[in-house]
Order: sequence, then C-alpha cells, then structure tokens
Amino acid sequence: MLFISIFMLELFNLITKKMKKLILAFVLLALVAVGLVVFKTTGHLSNVDIVSMLIILLVVGIGLFWLLKKIINVTKSEKIEDELSKRILEKTSSISFYLSLYLWLVISIVGDKISLPFEQTIGCGLIGMALIFFAVWSFYKIKGFKDE
Repeated sequence: MLFISIFMLELFNLITKKMKKLILAFVLLALVAVGLVVFKTTGHLSNVDIVSMLIILLVVGIGLFWLLKKIINVTKSEKIEDELSKRILEKTSSISFYLSLYLWLVISIVGDKISLPFEQTIGCGLIGMALIFFAVWSFYKIKGFKDE
C-alpha cells in the first residue's frame, strides 16, 4: 500500500511540474472557444465578423494542435522545450513584433479610409498580429537557421 501511495505521489509531482504551462494553454483556448460561441449567439453577423471568427478558429485549432503535441511529448518523458525551439520562439517574437509595428502603421493610415467600426479595426489588427506570428514561426520552423 505504501508503494502505491509513493508511486501516485511521484506521478502527481511529475504531472504538476511539467503540465502547468499546458493546463494554462488549455484554459486559454477553452476561454476563446466559449467567447466565440457567445459571440455567435448574440445576433446577426456581418461578413467581417464571419471572417474574423474563421481566422480565430484557425488560431485556436493551431493552438490545440500545439497543445496535443506538447502533451504527447510530456507523456513520452521528452523535453517540452529544447534550445532550438527556444531560439525559434525568440527570433519569431522579435521579427513578428517588428512586422506588427508596420501592420499597425498601415492600419492607422488606412483606418480613416475604410468604413469599419473602431472595435473591428482593432480586432482585425490583433488577428493580423497572430497571423504574422504564425507565418514567421512556420518559416523558421521549416527553414531553420543558416548557422546550423
């Protein structure tokens, strides 16, 4: 009986140490999904709303894929992040931030000429930032770095 309780405590410690970030990611993805359901049931949706929802669902789908991949790695007792993935995230975040500044500059210039409400303009900018991050991350994940 003592052996079983020690085994269960070790298993619980292993899961809680490695899964804290994954549980947080799952909670965030669930909140976004619930927000989309509430947004859809509030009333009539315009074309911009539907496109925004599709892009957000794409981002949530990618997040779920990432989460499942990380959970599989934890169950196989592999490292969650190695040096290459940390370097890819660091490079991706710096370049996507730089490109996002240009995106917001374009939005501020074009914002007066389009007839979108302010909230939708901000929403489109945030979705654009997520897509820029995903595009840059995919580029470095596929291509890698020249010095390696």
